Amino acid sequence: MIRATEGGWDAVATHLGMSRSSLENRVYERKGQQVSTDDALQMQALSDTNHFAEAVAMRSGGVFVAIPGIGEEADNTELLHKFVKLTTRFGELARRHDEATADGEIDAGEKADLIAIGNGIHQSVQELLHCSFNLHCKPETLGVAPGPVPVRQASGVRT
Repeated sequence: MIRATEGGWDAVATHLGMSRSSLENRVYERKGQQVSTDDALQMQALSDTNHFAEAVAMRSGGVFVAIPGIGEEADNTELLHKFVKLTTRFGELARRHDEATADGEIDAGEKADLIAIGNGIHQSVQELLHCSFNLHCKPETLGVAPGPVPVRQASGVRT
């Protein structure tokens, strides 16, 4: 996330209100220090990535699925495109599964491929549902969609 942030280490450290060496100590877990969850979320927001969420999901045995926000517009043409994309991914999964099981055994690489395709299908389903709800639900039935963590400004330098 630090490399993905414009200004790199110095920009992230300044944003979090700490020195570069303090940030490095936390990232590399020197002197018993660690990056806090709040700081990791701030770094994720600052870097405009989902790396932290993806890492937490992976370590929890799951997958992170970014969901379009309530305010994002979709139309029926876009929904049709998402259905076609989903159908294509199911075909890709079937093809890859057929290849992977042809010899009677799924190896580590084949397993990784199947998991990646399955995760993509999961993400496509969630995107499709969210866009459908945004387009066809009354506002009061939409609920509150999860959004990005707001970026906070540091109030002082931490060490």
